[in-house]
Amino acid sequence: MNILKILSLESNRKIIINKEANLIPARADGIVYMDNKPVYNKYVLKNKDILEIGDSKFIYVDFLTECKKYLNDFEYEDTDNEDKERLTQKEKRYRKLKKEKLTEEEKYRDKRLGKNLSMDEEKPIYAWLVCIEGKRQGRSYNITEGKNYIGSHDTMSIQVLGDEEIRDKKHAVIAYDERNLRGTLLGEESMGFVRLNESATYTSKDLKEGDILEVGKSKFFYFDFAKEYHQW
Repeated sequence: MNILKILSLESNRKIIINKEANLIPARADGIVYMDNKPVYNKYVLKNKDILEIGDSKFIYVDFLTECKKYLNDFEYEDTDNEDKERLTQKEKRYRKLKKEKLTEEEKYRDKRLGKNLSMDEEKPIYAWLVCIEGKRQGRSYNITEGKNYIGSHDTMSIQVLGDEEIRDKKHAVIAYDERNLRGTLLGEESMGFVRLNESATYTSKDLKEGDILEVGKSKFFYFDFAKEYHQW
């Protein structure tokens, strides 16, 4: 299973594409541009390609290609599709519940903006955690500027479901420094046990692309988007 990602450089929306990544503009109503030239024929997307669609620009990132630079023999394991579907439905219920029960901050924000936007959509993405082993294998999680709290509770900025060994709140904390484009694992603030590249971490450790974090029974690949691919 290939996990390929296109991230809008302007609107901050992402699209996940499974299997072979082909741009097929003939099936689209609008015109897609690459390098200021319209694309009319089938095109096999390459890592870091820039697509212009409407008023937005998107960067194409091939996760598996990048991952294999650090983990040569990496392949996704077969997963229980029924179990994965149950977790997906659970996430949908969480999102629906959160949408129905807005906080005062969210009500003010929606009134101010005049439209519904999630917190992830409001903040640029600086890095990703991609689950490469565990119940959420193949799932990516956005890391934004400031502190990102990892846990199973729906109030966490990075909510990981299905792993019973991940604490509800603040199992791990990652801070991203926008000025220096640096992610840091805050070991002192993490309430759960975390390994970084197979070593237990109790103090602050700067993160680099290719680092592997073990949280609960899950493993995550650290993907430094802002430093390696695009600076906002």
